[in-house]
Amino acid sequence: MASARRPFGSLLIEDGEIALDDGGRVDVRLRIPPDSRVAGGPIELRVVGPGVDFTGTVIDWLVTTNRGWAHFRGRGRTADTDGLEFRCDLRSARAAGESGPDLVSVRVYPAGADPVHDGPMVRLSGSLPAGTVRLGA
Repeated sequence: MASARRPFGSLLIEDGEIALDDGGRVDVRLRIPPDSRVAGGPIELRVVGPGVDFTGTVIDWLVTTNRGWAHFRGRGRTADTDGLEFRCDLRSARAAGESGPDLVSVRVYPAGADPVHDGPMVRLSGSLPAGTVRLGA
């Protein structure tokens, strides 16, 4: 069954700390305003932790599903490299009508990489406390 698009207000994580699958922790802050549904729309994404200090600046596409997921891609930078591609997948348990943890996956690709065919230079995945990811709020 294909994912259905639904009205989108905003997507927000305020000062969340991702509990990574490998036991580490990374701080994340995300704000995607409603006008970012268009390509090139603004995004505020900041991911900071051991081995990663990334800022997302532009969103290229975003899709939300009726199962609490938001999938998006865009471009961003580190302190010394601009034009990096990224992909982020977030799941809001609350938006899906569930009580479990929220989920997050962030992949950052080298400049000039094709995210469809090339592997990421940074890949983080883990969970956030339920209610941290606010989808469509």
